[in-house]
Amino acid sequence: TGITWLVLTLGAQLFELVKLAFLTRLMRESWFAIPVTAFAFASAMHLTDVRPAIVRGIRSLLLVLLSWLLPVTVLLIGSFLATLPFTGLAPLWNTKHAASVLLCAAAAFVVLINAAWQQGEDERAVARVVRVAARIAALLLAPLVLIAVYALFLRVRDYGWSADRIDAAACMLVAACYAAGYFCAGLRPGWLTLLARVNIGVAFVVLGVLLALFSPLLDPARISVASQVARLASGKVKPDAFDFAFLRFDGARFGRAALDRLERMPVPDADVVRRRIAAVRRMENPWDHKGLAPRPLELAANLHMHPDGARLPDTFLRTDWAARQPSYLYPACLREVGQACDVFLLDVTGDGKPEVLLFERPAAPQAGLVLQEDAQGGWSALATVSLPGMHCPDANAALAAGKVNVTTPALADVLVGGVRGQLERVTPPVKCPVAPR
Repeated sequence: TGITWLVLTLGAQLFELVKLAFLTRLMRESWFAIPVTAFAFASAMHLTDVRPAIVRGIRSLLLVLLSWLLPVTVLLIGSFLATLPFTGLAPLWNTKHAASVLLCAAAAFVVLINAAWQQGEDERAVARVVRVAARIAALLLAPLVLIAVYALFLRVRDYGWSADRIDAAACMLVAACYAAGYFCAGLRPGWLTLLARVNIGVAFVVLGVLLALFSPLLDPARISVASQVARLASGKVKPDAFDFAFLRFDGARFGRAALDRLERMPVPDADVVRRRIAAVRRMENPWDHKGLAPRPLELAANLHMHPDGARLPDTFLRTDWAARQPSYLYPACLREVGQACDVFLLDVTGDGKPEVLLFERPAAPQAGLVLQEDAQGGWSALATVSLPGMHCPDANAALAAGKVNVTTPALADVLVGGVRGQLERVTPPVKCPVAPR
């Protein structure tokens, strides 16, 4: 089918060279494309049915070609495993996807080992280098799977179960069966018979795992919801970092029931939990960030005013910040319930009217934003604030204490043909001051 369309595309391009576009337009019409695709597919199926020898020949050729990838794969994965004693496992965990990559490597080994032996009828028919590589691959499969299992264990320990991690655990169970069977087979002479038995046994394991995943026993939604709710109830995860939308949209009936329970449970920061749940219930779909937008009272709860007793204008609290673009410019405390910001009312323009200065919590080097009100009561971003020294303890302490002041710029602007240009000072790396002893 694909080759048919490649030929048609080639013909269309040839006609395009002489300014004839009829075939290009024809290929875009469904009344032409659908019958051509169906006819090409049906013809291919008929050919394979009446000429089975062709299919067997193509299959054997593809398996032989795949088998010659096995020595290269063994060399690459063996070299990777050999470097681990020197590099350690920490770089693997920093990638956040080590388990999936290791599982793919294990799957590649299983596929290529079986491609090398095909029916397993005559070991001598396989090239010696491929035979040696297959036996080494059978032994290397075990450490690959062990490292993948450990990587998943660390993720579950730190972040609990999710549907993806449950699926990964199911895949690792299958991979562990392959690894154990192939390792035992690889240590014995005449191992092809045992290899075949392992394949048949693991096939039944796969069926059992699939049945368990689609039954209440290992239902990913049930297990992941229970795990994440337990983490929230125990205080391991803060409400402002918890994904309540997951419970509503991805947790099935277990997630919706968990939302009802959380509204009544005496969990840490119960007020924040209830506000986040109310916001999630307003969402129409998982991507509806407008549903997470805080209402005026919820927005006021997100914003910690400095100095104490200062109040934001009502127009600021009624602004629909979730609709503002570009969204990345505005901090999460303006767009989501349960996110916190430090807020300062400062006159940065010198017009006698205070602007609003926001810093997200925890403060980052470029997390500050100045917002200005126009004559009609609308609010918009005026400037961003860069504070390269926010990693210093004194700077963080001053921000927490509300000690933020306005000062005149050290460098003036320049005018070029009436166009104003701002000078940005080249700042060396900030060194935190050493406290006197």
